[in-house]
Amino acid sequence: MLDKRTKFALSVLYDIHYKGQQMSSNYDYTPEEIHKCLFQLESAGLIHHLPNATGSALDSYELSRPYFEITLYDLIFATGEGIHLRA
Repeated sequence: MLDKRTKFALSVLYDIHYKGQQMSSNYDYTPEEIHKCLFQLESAGLIHHLPNATGSALDSYELSRPYFEITLYDLIFATGEGIHLRA
């Protein structure tokens, strides 16, 4: 099972790719937590900030490579989380 933060990061990538879907709004995160998630995704090279961007925080980013090329491993590596297995 994916950690809640990993699921949130996945929804953020989805929102950035499909501009305006706002799947990530289903999660109750503070602006600081959203900023941390964006920082992690950018540090991992999954997204980059658009110069002179205006609008919401998610609208000011774009994916660094095609959505379908981003793997679950990339996302887990970016968030520093793991997969929790239940027996």
